[in-house]
Amino acid sequence: MHYVADSVRGICRSLSIEDASRPVLQARLNRIAEQIDARAASAGMMSTSLSEIVDLYFQADRNTEKVGDGAEEQPRNGVNGNSQGPLVAIDISNLTRFIQKLAEQIYEIIREKFEEIKKIISDATTIDPVEIDNIMFSDDADSHDLYGSDQGSPVRKERIAHQQELYDIYIRNGGTPMNTTEFRDYLSVMNEHGCGYAALANTMMSYMVENYSGRESEFEREFGYPLMVDGHPNYEAVIVDLYSHGGRAGGTSVSAITARDLAQEYAQAHNIPIHREVTDGVTPQNVDERLRRGEDVTIHYFDGVIHPYDNPSEDHPINAHAMTITGVTEDGKYIVSSWGNRYILDPNEVRTDSNGETTRFTYSVTTFE
Repeated sequence: MHYVADSVRGICRSLSIEDASRPVLQARLNRIAEQIDARAASAGMMSTSLSEIVDLYFQADRNTEKVGDGAEEQPRNGVNGNSQGPLVAIDISNLTRFIQKLAEQIYEIIREKFEEIKKIISDATTIDPVEIDNIMFSDDADSHDLYGSDQGSPVRKERIAHQQELYDIYIRNGGTPMNTTEFRDYLSVMNEHGCGYAALANTMMSYMVENYSGRESEFEREFGYPLMVDGHPNYEAVIVDLYSHGGRAGGTSVSAITARDLAQEYAQAHNIPIHREVTDGVTPQNVDERLRRGEDVTIHYFDGVIHPYDNPSEDHPINAHAMTITGVTEDGKYIVSSWGNRYILDPNEVRTDSNGETTRFTYSVTTFE
């Protein structure tokens, strides 16, 4: 049975869970291994005792000689020539039944312990589906025309009415003056490289909408633009504000590390209490609890594919992209916000492109203290 306990310890060491529940699960599995070890020790002692009894039985059997049918037994260890019979009288059938019963009990103990292990693992890996549903991420077309931010929206024709406001943000952040065409080119470049800023805009807007609700005029004094436009979050302003923050010229994508640094720098400038970390510790099994706790989770995704939520059989190849995770399905797929739309991303779906690059990703997790 000791090898069974070692198997349990192997399960304990190989747990793929990387959140705060891991030490608790490991402690429970180690306790089970110790219990199995203890029973293995008891079974070992019982086995030794049984071996000694069986040896004694056969020794007694050898010491009893039959001369023939109906013949008298020869004296063995008797007194005055009178036979004493076998040293030990044992009913071997009773012994066999006892050993069988003991084996059944040991099997039942192991079965119960592995059922307990299965329940522990199941509880730790069960996915509780969840999806954010608020003014920022709503699949109700009547309540919002975007599912999160879209780095392409500032340059679209229907957004031209807002471009003076966006240009004012750019200048206020220290940008070099441009004419209308140059600024549209600037926004076009942001459209090509701005997914990290759009995801970061989702992060910041989640704080802004929650903490400045009912204090919109205070928000506008602090940031220089309105929180809402026509009843919708002012994503365009926040994206441009982040993209041009500190006089950035733009033109390049933002990595997980630089997005973390920008988030902290931007938050400090506006007295936003933020903590952001880059991690590999997010899983489909724990992202539901993270979202329920109000954590903002961004996935930085490379060389893979995403699928429109309403048409999951359709592939949208991804080279490098940052997306906000807004939920998780029962079968462990992420619901993400990308280009202002709702998509499905399967973290277990691995592709290899023509250059031999394989799907990979990491995460940024943001909390507001």
